[in-house]
Amino acid sequence: MQRLVGDDFFAAATDAFITNEPPHTAWLEVYGAGFPEFLRSFEPAAALVYLADVARLEWAVGRALRAADGEPLALAQLASVAESDQPRVCFERHPAVSLVSSDYPVDAIWRAVLARDDAALAAINLAAGAVWLLIERNAGGIEVARIDEPRWRFAEALFAGRPLSVALEAADNPETPHWLAGHLSAGHFGGFSLVRLRAPTPCRRRA
Repeated sequence: MQRLVGDDFFAAATDAFITNEPPHTAWLEVYGAGFPEFLRSFEPAAALVYLADVARLEWAVGRALRAADGEPLALAQLASVAESDQPRVCFERHPAVSLVSSDYPVDAIWRAVLARDDAALAAINLAAGAVWLLIERNAGGIEVARIDEPRWRFAEALFAGRPLSVALEAADNPETPHWLAGHLSAGHFGGFSLVRLRAPTPCRRRA
């Protein structure tokens, strides 16, 4: 982000952030997590409507780079779950994968800045529409990929640890089995647990 706004602006923003939110932990990786949200209310950045989301994307990329090399969930582990218990499965997101959404093409901005491509940066249309991004670390490095909104919403529910039945019902899409298989094969989960599902609230009869 420093390349995007310049050294002086970045220094002023970080100084203001530190003043507004003094460090409460020695672990700077945790402390910096609040910086993107701070930028939303940082007055000098008011005209840069995309800046906070670019910072969120950079944070997600950095987190993927720093994430521990945990073992992904093995399909054999899921095979032990009885069919009747499958709706109760809650997945644990692997720390090297996350999601970011934005009303602006922040991935294009991030790539142009990273490549120091001023022409590409100038050609970006901020009104192009929302982007739904999946960030992950794989054998080739860090990948930032655009996916469509339904697939992103389904992943959001799974990554948040919601029961599989809830995620499937909310998505209401015939492609969800393929999406789930893609997450499993890509190693997006580090484990799973079984939770007790809440019984639906019965409708009250009118007197």
